[in-house]
Amino acid sequence: ANLNTKDGVRLLLIGAYANVDGANNKSDQPQAWSTTVSNWVWGSVRADDAYKGSNSGDQALINDIAGHIIKVDNTYVNSNWSQKYDGVDRCNDVIKAATLATNMTDAEKAQAIAEARFLRAHFYVELTNLFGKVPYIDENTVDPSLIPNDRLLWPEIEADLSYAQNILPHRQTDKGRATKWAAKTYLARVYLAQQRYADAKPLLEDVLNNGGFTLVSQFIDNFLIATVNNSESIFEIQYSVNDGFQASNANIGDALNGPSFKSSSNFFQPSHSLVSAFRTGADG
Repeated sequence: ANLNTKDGVRLLLIGAYANVDGANNKSDQPQAWSTTVSNWVWGSVRADDAYKGSNSGDQALINDIAGHIIKVDNTYVNSNWSQKYDGVDRCNDVIKAATLATNMTDAEKAQAIAEARFLRAHFYVELTNLFGKVPYIDENTVDPSLIPNDRLLWPEIEADLSYAQNILPHRQTDKGRATKWAAKTYLARVYLAQQRYADAKPLLEDVLNNGGFTLVSQFIDNFLIATVNNSESIFEIQYSVNDGFQASNANIGDALNGPSFKSSSNFFQPSHSLVSAFRTGADG
């Protein structure tokens, strides 16, 4: 099929968005758990906020991640790396197809490319946070094996987000598509990661004053099905249910992200360190 068309670009872009939440592979659940966008394995478990949970032999590779003794054959590492670069590749495919499409206006091409570059920046942020220096593969790369991993990719990430913030609209008709405010907020986040506070502040002030967002009355409303895509949401990942894909529900990678306390498979248990961090005195 020729994907260098308006409809082809639309399908490729949906595929890029579909990769944001990680792998949705019911037949290879460890791949899903190692790549989920919440990063529960790589964040709280690798830090001291949570224990892997369950028993020692259940997903034992997470024990090595928690203990900072990761070996080269740890498939959680390999799965995360390949899934994130799969996301990068999908974004590059969108950019190449939009550039070649003959039945799209220049404005339509620019918006599709802006959304793809926003998503590509996200995948590279994830790669940078976990691996540090990684190869920069873009739509012009011919042989990825020749690209060195000799530097942090903040400049390339910033360039993608800067392009996106200048092209993307104030709001999108489809929920979950990136907007200029999502790009500005993400760019500010990238600056904060580099402790470039003076660069981040005006972006965040712009989002606060001109983005049209308001806080919801209850913080928990950001996590309830009934209040998705609310007034506080700047960029929110959309999930499908029973859509005929491999997983019965999308985001199978977070299926263990939430202790049940009911069986041996109790993953992602809050740690004593987390509890101690929130201890208070008699005065509250």
